[in-house]
Amino acid sequence: MKASRDLKSKGNSHENYKQHLIQENEELIRNFENDKIKEASGHNLSNIKSLVYENGSKFKGEFRGHNRHGKGVYYYPNGDIYAGDWKNDEFYGHGFYIFASGERYRGEFKSGKKHGKGTYYYQNGCVYKGIWALDKKNGEGCYTYPNNGKLYLSFNH
Repeated sequence: MKASRDLKSKGNSHENYKQHLIQENEELIRNFENDKIKEASGHNLSNIKSLVYENGSKFKGEFRGHNRHGKGVYYYPNGDIYAGDWKNDEFYGHGFYIFASGERYRGEFKSGKKHGKGTYYYQNGCVYKGIWALDKKNGEGCYTYPNNGKLYLSFNH
């Protein structure tokens, strides 16, 4: 994320960084929909389905039977978005979860939760990169602060 570091190092405001993060998130989704889903389906768009659920959420991606399975993007009614790998209707493998606030997690998922190596981008400019287990920081990790450098931590749950 060179662009994010450059933006912070120039001393721009918190709002500018937040706006930059939102624009970066929008680009990630656009690229994922335009490239990864088509690539996964072998450019056979008949393998791609779009659904709108009763609660207002939307999904665009691959299915196996009635389950989301393969590559796909899920749009929550509250503005959150998940784009990545699915297995048996759950986040599984690599992907990114973008929160309506603009914050983002990018990394590994298992059984619908952050699990494995991943990076969390906070809207205040902080970044946490480390190991996750069942949606919690677990093991070695590093917080990077926009103005104060790095702090290495170890979490045990």
